[in-house]
Amino acid sequence: MVKALKTVDARAADSKSILYIDMFYPYDYTGETFLATEIDSIKNLKEDNINKFIFPIWSDRKKDKIVELDGFKVVDNIPNYSKIRKLIWCLFTFMDAELYKEIFQLSKSKRLNYKNVLKLIGFLGQGNYLSSQLKKYICENITPDTEIIFYAYWLHLQAYVAVKVSKKLSTRYHIKSISRCHRFDVYEYAANGYIPLRDYILNGLNMIYPISQDAMDYIITSYGINKSKLRIRRLGTIDNGLKISSKGSCLKILSCSWMRPVKRNKLILDALKELKFDIEWTHIGDGEEFEDLKREVKQLPNSNIKCKLLGKMDNKQVIDYYKTNDFNIFVNVSVSEGVPVSIMEAMAFGKLIIATNVGGTKEVLRSGKNGFLMPVELSPKQLAQKFQAVYEMNEHKYKEMCQESRKIWEEVCDAKNNYNIFNRELLK
Repeated sequence: MVKALKTVDARAADSKSILYIDMFYPYDYTGETFLATEIDSIKNLKEDNINKFIFPIWSDRKKDKIVELDGFKVVDNIPNYSKIRKLIWCLFTFMDAELYKEIFQLSKSKRLNYKNVLKLIGFLGQGNYLSSQLKKYICENITPDTEIIFYAYWLHLQAYVAVKVSKKLSTRYHIKSISRCHRFDVYEYAANGYIPLRDYILNGLNMIYPISQDAMDYIITSYGINKSKLRIRRLGTIDNGLKISSKGSCLKILSCSWMRPVKRNKLILDALKELKFDIEWTHIGDGEEFEDLKREVKQLPNSNIKCKLLGKMDNKQVIDYYKTNDFNIFVNVSVSEGVPVSIMEAMAFGKLIIATNVGGTKEVLRSGKNGFLMPVELSPKQLAQKFQAVYEMNEHKYKEMCQESRKIWEEVCDAKNNYNIFNRELLK
């Protein structure tokens, strides 16, 4: 059981604080490996005059943390959002003016339906509960007139909490609220067509940091937010070394993703069936489609195809696999992405990339330079033709594209550079 925190006297730290609001970290890495890397970077800046807090809103605070964050106070004494609290706070939403404003907006956009109203009530109920608890925590632990930055790692419930508490405490503290945004928290089509309280959140934030140009364009186009309020700040991966594999008589392909319909891993297998030369496909990751794909692989009649479905690995295991195994192509045929970490990691090792033109992928994959950008409406035959093209490519051209992949990673995706720039901006 994690103990409650002691009161922090912000005056001893020159009256400056930054409070991260995330999903699970440091109780879990799920979906937040980028944040872990970013926090490691900010710790290295040694800004001792700033108090740093982190509030993982969805974590089960009865569990032990997976990592101890030196220099950070974890907001871990807030009770979990139990079923009874959920019922109570959802009922409270009927007294919240934001509920009726949002219902009006849903009606105007012709999206007013039972499902969206339930999503809105659930969002508001949990958001208001977390906001009330965080407000109480700040009043008890941070002295008035402190400069505070609320940093929501996701433009979702986390950003709502940041904006809500900012408004509630604006007369007691000097607060600015900012948010990063990625994929599910940007593109409403990736969230079943509706993310609650977009206007309230986007207008309430002081600054928004999309991780890609595509995400920035979507926000400006969809919500009319002034460009001056947005600034692209990219994510990145750690440099784990360069490993360009030579081509041989067998083309080696790697993919790494959840096995879900949105990732379309079966499309890769269907493309392999079109090929006559020796080919080896390795996939890292599991999910609801894993067993079905495994059965289909066992029934493959093609003797030239070898498949290795490795299942789930943590990030360290993935990187170790990249270091110790050869592959020629990294492939991603998803129908929805932000900027895929798996692609950036493969680029760092100097791999040729084949991926669909979704989200910010085109900002790291330059077709003809470090791989091939494919249309979303991709057929197995089209994908097979690209595999064939790499197989028939001469060694010099192939290695040139691999080297270009590493070069683009250094320019755009190097975590050390990207996070140092962002963190210095954040702290100043």
